[in-house]
Amino acid sequence: MTRRLGGTATTAGRLSMMFQSGQTPDGTSLRDAALANGSDANSVLDAIVDVSSPADGTQDKEASRLSIRNALSDLLVRFPDADLFALTEAQRNYVIE
Repeated sequence: MTRRLGGTATTAGRLSMMFQSGQTPDGTSLRDAALANGSDANSVLDAIVDVSSPADGTQDKEASRLSIRNALSDLLVRFPDADLFALTEAQRNYVIE
């Protein structure tokens, strides 16, 4: 159980640091990584999910990825003017929560 929950904490930390710094874990720009996959909203959201939680085929990882995608979608409903590349602290906390 600790290992499973540890993955959740790791993903949340990775997502939080990525949004705070504007950099992907490999040091490239989050904006560049997201826009490389296309400029429509779904492509950008999918790219952010891919960068923050790379797929590994496990059910836990897929559930985590779906959770991040849903949190980002909910964020855009609650904060329609949110800039995914420059979230406020309240918006970052909303996504992580």
